[in-house]
Amino acid sequence: MKPFLALALSCFMLGSSLGAETIPDPDLQRQVQGLIAPTPGAARNISNWNLTLGKGQLRLAEGQVLPLMDGDREVGVYFKGTGVFTLPIDQEDEIPVVRFNIASNTKVKPRWEGRSLFLDISVREFNLLYEGLQLPPFGPANPQPGESLSQALSAFRAKYLAPGWRNRNHTILAARHNLPAQAAWYMNFVGDQGLWEFVRDPWTMRSEQLWFGRPRSTREGKWLTNILVMAPVSTRVLGSQPRHPVNPPFIMRHVDLDLVAHANETCTYVATETFVPQSSGMKVMSLSLIDTILVPNTGVDRHLKLLNVTQDGRKLNFNHQENELLIELSSPSVLGDSIKLRFEVEGDFLIQPNELTCWELGDEPWLPSTQMEGMRFTASSKIRSEKPFFPLASGQTLNRREEGAFHVLETRVDQPSSDFFIVAGKYILEEMSRDGITVRVASYAHKSSSDRKLATLALDIIKFYEPMLGPFPVKELNIVQRNSYGSGQAPSGFLFITNEAFNPLLGVYNRWFSYGINQRYAHEIAHQYWGDQVMIASDEENWISEAFAQYCSALVIRSGRGESEFKRLMVNWTSEAQAQATLATIPTVRRVQDLDNYQNTHRIRWGLLYGKGAILLYKIHTEIGDQAFATLMRSFQTSLKGRPGTTQDLIILLKMITKKDYTDFFEKYLYGTAMPS
Repeated sequence: MKPFLALALSCFMLGSSLGAETIPDPDLQRQVQGLIAPTPGAARNISNWNLTLGKGQLRLAEGQVLPLMDGDREVGVYFKGTGVFTLPIDQEDEIPVVRFNIASNTKVKPRWEGRSLFLDISVREFNLLYEGLQLPPFGPANPQPGESLSQALSAFRAKYLAPGWRNRNHTILAARHNLPAQAAWYMNFVGDQGLWEFVRDPWTMRSEQLWFGRPRSTREGKWLTNILVMAPVSTRVLGSQPRHPVNPPFIMRHVDLDLVAHANETCTYVATETFVPQSSGMKVMSLSLIDTILVPNTGVDRHLKLLNVTQDGRKLNFNHQENELLIELSSPSVLGDSIKLRFEVEGDFLIQPNELTCWELGDEPWLPSTQMEGMRFTASSKIRSEKPFFPLASGQTLNRREEGAFHVLETRVDQPSSDFFIVAGKYILEEMSRDGITVRVASYAHKSSSDRKLATLALDIIKFYEPMLGPFPVKELNIVQRNSYGSGQAPSGFLFITNEAFNPLLGVYNRWFSYGINQRYAHEIAHQYWGDQVMIASDEENWISEAFAQYCSALVIRSGRGESEFKRLMVNWTSEAQAQATLATIPTVRRVQDLDNYQNTHRIRWGLLYGKGAILLYKIHTEIGDQAFATLMRSFQTSLKGRPGTTQDLIILLKMITKKDYTDFFEKYLYGTAMPS
């Protein structure tokens, strides 16, 4: 690659006063507004101007710039002219998925230099927000008033600075307030090859990422409130070794919830949450919390409003927008010292799908939440749900009663979890207990002839799993009917099963989905072990949840249907994996995104995460035998109970049990694109 001009400066050159200065105005609302609508400075000409942004290089041939000001503070730059942004893709693991996403979504033609792939992306305009950068000097002031450039800035921001995958303002402000001082930026740019975002977020995502985006179509806009469709291109983790999960800034340890749900779809709650900071000096906390939900097929917005946040009885400044929450703490964090925050919430966010008398809380961050890596909490809850909405919730039931017009449910979650689910509706229950475990089947509006069979089947599957995986992680399992077809999901204490399980004779469409339902049912029950008891460490380690649950479900099928049916699954999964194997590695497959063909995206993700991942476990099982494999599974559950599990944990356990190092196996087949023979 050609050497860059001497003006190029590293993103790590920080202003001398960064982090040490006292911010004159602690009002987060005002600071957010200063980033949303900065004041344009004096227009300047620019030529042969270069800036290093992490691994990326911005080279501007010529054009005009406007400094973006918040009072006396320069918070960004707007540019219009000609230039190029170059990013090397030198992490070998991510090259396949980068090539797929680039080819599927953009017009960029990558080039090779040695073992690195380079993306050269044209730049005609950009809006750069930053903290902790020193920019090279601009050229002389433009003798023209610059009014046309200000108008271009307004048009660019209106068109391209729509809500996307992250809250830009929170990214910048977290870097401004927290210690140690680190550079952060958010660059939105457009050129001949479309719209792009290049961001460095040192506090929440703890990574440097390049994304490609486009506005949502009218059809897509019916489902989501953010109006950009985003595809990830490159991700570079900060402050952590490659293939190691990110250390989150805060870990969520406990939730006390008091919730009142009304029949008119309004809800209020008070949640007291305990967090443990992983470093000292953090003055602000960035969390996820929905604020706007678009009701499917209606175009109607629903809202969750955060009324107050308090710490030790003191009200805190906060900003809640774009489904994210930024909180100014009462004092800087101290490593290991717990922080307890009390959140008061109200809104009309209890959505009844398709006018059915039921609602769910759980899929979206309806509770203030950290990133996935920091969600490891126990919980206690008191839920009052106005009749006729009968509530079910994560955890063990402590008390259930009626108080006038309300059903009241109290639960406790003793094992660390990454989620808390509540469902309520006109459910009819079929309850069955065996060996201290209660399975509760909740069918909608009427009893189904399948209810008792589903409860019995669940208890039989649990009985099969326990000798291999250990005691079932929960004492109560709620199996809830959803009014849809296809796969469900299984958070702690729940299994969502769709209509084909409740009426397998409904018709051709239903029978098509019913094919393989026993295997999917066993897969979802296995998630109480894989994903819930052994938690998901990161997107890259999600195969520990999905592939392990998938392979365990195949062992259930072998037990019940015989070796031939088991082998048929292995052949099918191998075939599906082989068709997708070169497009991504298993750790990066969650980043596969074909913006114009979701079915293609789903097919690739399924083939690698579920198919190839399960086949790797099958190969290990075949090689080490039934007894050693059962020991491996049980040891994984015992040693990682209540904690995230990683591939490195698996390699260590395999070596202890088999006296063989499987590092090369995973290097070739998990982190590489090869398929085992």
